[in-house]
Amino acid sequence: MSVTTSRASRAVPVSGRVTADLLIDSARLSELLGRPARATRLRHKPGLSTTAALIDPTGEQPPGWVQVTHPEHQDKLSNALRRAGERGQQVHLRDVPEALAPGRLQLAWGGFDTDPRLQSGLDTVRVAHPDLPEAVRGGRLTVLRYNPHRRLVLHRPINGCQPLVLRVTAHRQRYVQRNLARLAAAGVPLVAPLATHGLERTRRVSVWPWFGEGDLQHRSTNDAPPAEIAALAHEAGEALARVHHTADLIVEDSTEPRKELQRLRRDLAHCDPAAGERMDALNLRVLSLIDERPWARGTLHGDFSADQVLIATPGTDGDRIALIDFDRISTGPLARDLGSFAAHELLNHPVTGEGSEVPGELSMTAALLQGYAVSGRAWSGRRSDTTPDGSAEHDLRTWTAHALLLRVLEPFRAAEPAWLGLIHQRLDQIEEILR
Repeated sequence: MSVTTSRASRAVPVSGRVTADLLIDSARLSELLGRPARATRLRHKPGLSTTAALIDPTGEQPPGWVQVTHPEHQDKLSNALRRAGERGQQVHLRDVPEALAPGRLQLAWGGFDTDPRLQSGLDTVRVAHPDLPEAVRGGRLTVLRYNPHRRLVLHRPINGCQPLVLRVTAHRQRYVQRNLARLAAAGVPLVAPLATHGLERTRRVSVWPWFGEGDLQHRSTNDAPPAEIAALAHEAGEALARVHHTADLIVEDSTEPRKELQRLRRDLAHCDPAAGERMDALNLRVLSLIDERPWARGTLHGDFSADQVLIATPGTDGDRIALIDFDRISTGPLARDLGSFAAHELLNHPVTGEGSEVPGELSMTAALLQGYAVSGRAWSGRRSDTTPDGSAEHDLRTWTAHALLLRVLEPFRAAEPAWLGLIHQRLDQIEEILR
């Protein structure tokens, strides 16, 4: 797929974005912390605060969290710091000099073990590892993923046994084992949490067996033979079809596309009004296409992409793949998962040159669709998803554009210094798809 030249220039200062701008500027952030640092996974509340994961570029320190707060929002920060003090945890707080950022801002930061929203779950892990940062530095735990105030994923090696994955969440995890058991009974290859694992049973902590040797996304970017990637994507398509047609799960309906896109458009407009206007126009075009007709509905993975497909270790008995991360499982249009997969491949394997054929030029997506077709069911709701008039491609373009719109803020949330240009590049991609 070809990508047109970005229309973006320098980011224009926007009232209320000052807290995010401070975190995106790693030089200013490092000056305030007194050590090298960068932020990522931004969660921005215009005019109130911005929270992010805090990364040590040298790799010497485990990740942590950082929050920049306007005066109107500092009561919540004070409560979090009070709770940390009651636990004897070290959390840093300082005023931001006006010379670095206006608005009487406060900056707070601490290690992942002081995250105020994860303390209930972390207490369970502390039974086995009382000093969590020291356990990470000593190799007894490894941080796989950390989203401040939301989720922490840890790798825990066990001598002579299979490693474990510990997932700590701010919210209680309900119906996980029941839903995964129903999916497994329907033939979906997946990784299920362990019923017994040596830690206290709690809805905020789950323990999972380690599976395989990486995911499909990682394999596809590491010079694996194209035939191998196509075969694995084909199996993933078969597995996704089984997910889509599994019934009797306890899930909610997916968010209605109009509300979802309008919310994201407002968030983008707070960051850059011009980008918000472009997204508004694209939202109308995509929603018009979605509203043209009814779509086949069923159970959705909710965040389907190549990095949600784990690959088994060669020689292992059983399935060659396993689907993971059903946190956003819901019901909705089946095409939504297909568009999500295609958008992820487009962003990680950009296609250049003439033309913009989504299934034809995105090789993993094409193989996924072929695997899905084995089920004999149509993901779009048409009688056939392989009709010669190109209707299936038209449907895939619609939901790929929808998925890219949902991810349009990712460069900003990743605190990319050139986030505005990257956002406009994504808007360019969406315009290309909708031609």
